[in-house]
Amino acid sequence: MSAFGQSFQKKYFVSAQEARCAFAILLEFFEEKTESFQRKVVLPQVADWAWHEMILNTRRYERMCSELFGRFLNHIKEDPADVAVCDVSTLDNRMIQPESVALTSRLRWSDSGYDSPAYRFNISESPSRIAESFVEAIDDSYDEEPDSRWRFEWLVERLAQRFEIEIEVANSVVSVYSKLFTSRLFALDSFTAEYLPSPVLWAWQEHVLSTARYRTDCRDVHGTFLHHSPPTRRAFFGNTRLVPRIGAFLTHAAMQRRERLS
Repeated sequence: MSAFGQSFQKKYFVSAQEARCAFAILLEFFEEKTESFQRKVVLPQVADWAWHEMILNTRRYERMCSELFGRFLNHIKEDPADVAVCDVSTLDNRMIQPESVALTSRLRWSDSGYDSPAYRFNISESPSRIAESFVEAIDDSYDEEPDSRWRFEWLVERLAQRFEIEIEVANSVVSVYSKLFTSRLFALDSFTAEYLPSPVLWAWQEHVLSTARYRTDCRDVHGTFLHHSPPTRRAFFGNTRLVPRIGAFLTHAAMQRRERLS
């Protein structure tokens, strides 16, 4: 298995066979797109996670799309009701395939997560607990509502759903993310995912995965696209505090905002 596949298996609670199947399906998905770019295909959940990991290395994914399709392939959340569903009895109703049935034999794996949109991470502590620890630790001076245009309400719901986080906790996480995303600090070349508390990093990644929306938001806020590179495993799962530089920046920004409003 490739280094990318090994990294995928370490992050998600999947077997080596499931990881291989996910990438085999994803490659066939890309091949299908080279032949019919506009055709809608909804991937199995685990294969979709593999696609996520490719997208999150934004520079590499852009190059791949340019080479394969001559254009950018957006990650679009499809409604399975709008696409023909594969009628293989072992698959759930999110499992869609192209007209070719070549994928059928590879899709026969057991996946207890198909009945839930939540990620299945290969960690001992639940994402909800990691997020709660972060929210408990943040300073009230920057845990306040962001500007109305950048509340990212859709992102709050997605974070809660994907990471099984309480809505109130997800709202606090996205509030901090919003302030960072709209700040000049976020656009610095030196800024990396390693600076972020894990839950805020999750929010950034879910934003990136809404590819068309993220590109538009980057343009509207910063005038250019902000690239994302995959962080270390520790940064993704093990950081619940803001580094001092970011904490100080957010506190200062909140003070300036209160002065403008007073």
